[in-house]
Amino acid sequence: MSGIVKRLGDWAHVNAPLLRQKGFLVEENIPMPDSNIAWKASIGLVYNDIIATYTVWERDVLQTELIVMNAKTAQTLVMNDATVDNPDVVDRDLRDVVDRLIDNSYSNMKPDPKLVIT
Repeated sequence: MSGIVKRLGDWAHVNAPLLRQKGFLVEENIPMPDSNIAWKASIGLVYNDIIATYTVWERDVLQTELIVMNAKTAQTLVMNDATVDNPDVVDRDLRDVVDRLIDNSYSNMKPDPKLVIT
């Protein structure tokens, strides 16, 4: 494993125990190096009824996906897909997600109108 999948695995290894101590539920799906899907990894974070999933792919290009949901309202707040140039984006993205979970930014957020189905 190298690149963005490894970066997410390294981030989870360092940060998951600290987040659990702060009351986060953390679900890691980091593949073993010899896995058939060593090109995909994800982490799920739950804090104060907000669910955030962050997935990375390393195929021909590096891709990320962030989905944030409010479990109380059953609404999707954020859905961002990106093609990125550098695995360093994992650290920045997840630092931002954790900060927003801790400061309740997501709890006070209204869903993006593009994500509301009526």
